[in-house]
Amino acid sequence: MEELPDVNAIVSQYVPGRTCTIHPLSGGHLSEVYRVDLSDGHLILRVRPEVFCREHLQADHALLEYLSSQGFPSPSVVSTPGGDRHVVAPDGRLCEMLEYIPHDGTLSDGFPVLDQVASLLGRFHRLTRRYPHVIGKPDYVGRIPITPESKYFRGPLDRGAPRYERGAGRELRASVERLKARLSNLHSLLPALDLSRQVVNHNDFYGDNLLTTGSELVGVIDFDFCLTGSYLIDLAEGLYASMIYRSSADEFWGLDPGSGIDWRAGRAFLRIYEDESGLVASRPLLGSMLELKVISLVFYPGFILAESPEMRLETLQRAQHTVEFLGDLAL
Repeated sequence: MEELPDVNAIVSQYVPGRTCTIHPLSGGHLSEVYRVDLSDGHLILRVRPEVFCREHLQADHALLEYLSSQGFPSPSVVSTPGGDRHVVAPDGRLCEMLEYIPHDGTLSDGFPVLDQVASLLGRFHRLTRRYPHVIGKPDYVGRIPITPESKYFRGPLDRGAPRYERGAGRELRASVERLKARLSNLHSLLPALDLSRQVVNHNDFYGDNLLTTGSELVGVIDFDFCLTGSYLIDLAEGLYASMIYRSSADEFWGLDPGSGIDWRAGRAFLRIYEDESGLVASRPLLGSMLELKVISLVFYPGFILAESPEMRLETLQRAQHTVEFLGDLAL
């Protein structure tokens, strides 16, 4: 990571006169992230991408303040001595300082805590079911789509699918067209999502954003993508991770012909989530959301899943195989 110019000057606005050491943190962050080491602990400095404006940060900070007041394990916002929650970097981007949540790993380090993930996600949605503010975000941050329309439809169809079609043979083109047609048909889900129970979705509730200590899930970070919407958005992401995703085949992001969906894990995840959230998921809508998740992920414009025509074809075949399994929803 290229260090932000004058990062020390930015930090000094939050902790004037304090001696500190600043370490850039690597990872999949869209924001630039630094750990600020002080004599009595740590803070986290985050520099948001330029697409985020003051209103976005204010909405996120209000949510974090609310979650903190409810005892939810998310970072607290640090203000400057003058009471400002954000400062402006020399290049105009907005900076925020957050409390550090002590941890020794993340969920992406790979131990099975899906029961804890389901419980924490349910708790997050229970706390935000009656949250009085509506949170909105830009359609895109760089190549990353955020809103449901851009994330599940416009981005995959307009930006992602064309990469599969370049130089494709007949079989590959036919696979692309089948999945594009199914994705287009699923567009009718959007009005149903608007009518379902609304919560605040984290919109990235897995992997590096779930902090762990030993075998315990101890914190949730990175609320850049959070927005108001149907509870099914986060829930479908969690179910996908619990019953479909296979780390040994992550370059294809789907099921190989010899594998199936782990319905037992999915049912356990859903039961824990429903008990904690107080929400009872609509099974038909949930099944469609899972199909939507699988197909849109294959065509996701934020990264390329497969380079060669052979790998692209196998990716699409795995996605089709997964969708066929989901057609007989067993949750």
